[in-house]
Amino acid sequence: MEMLTEMTSANMLNGVQNIRKPVYHEDTAPLNINGEVVWLGDLVTPVWWDDVWIKEGFAHYFEYVGSDFLFPKWNMKQRFLTDVLHEVMLLDGMATSHPISQELFHVTDIHRVFDWISYKKEAALIHMLANVMEQTTFQRGITDYLVTHEYGNTARDDLWSSFSQLEL
Repeated sequence: MEMLTEMTSANMLNGVQNIRKPVYHEDTAPLNINGEVVWLGDLVTPVWWDDVWIKEGFAHYFEYVGSDFLFPKWNMKQRFLTDVLHEVMLLDGMATSHPISQELFHVTDIHRVFDWISYKKEAALIHMLANVMEQTTFQRGITDYLVTHEYGNTARDDLWSSFSQLEL
């Protein structure tokens, strides 16, 4: 777990850190379920590395969503567009691009799923899905997925199934 420091907008402009309290960053997204804070990667874990995009994509997406909720003046929704969405469109147009779900047959292939196009493309996909479905519907789908598969292993079809069963 890597410790980050909380910074105020004014101090950020001055380049000075205001260390008031530690904010912890884990490679998974924090959630509050039944009054308990849990990490998405601990609550629901991919069956195999080819679906690690679910965990990593949500973690990267919620970095911006959570920051925007806590610090709206930082304009993190706009930063997501420039830092993630626009960049991934450029990266995805390159010959080196790849799908977010890749079949991995050997442990030695796992390194292929941990690159910047993966993290950003996954987060961009989740962002687009949330906007197309509207936030409340998207949240219902995520909640259903997490509650149904709590402390278990899942594959991408489980996530899509949770969304598909929603009444829009």
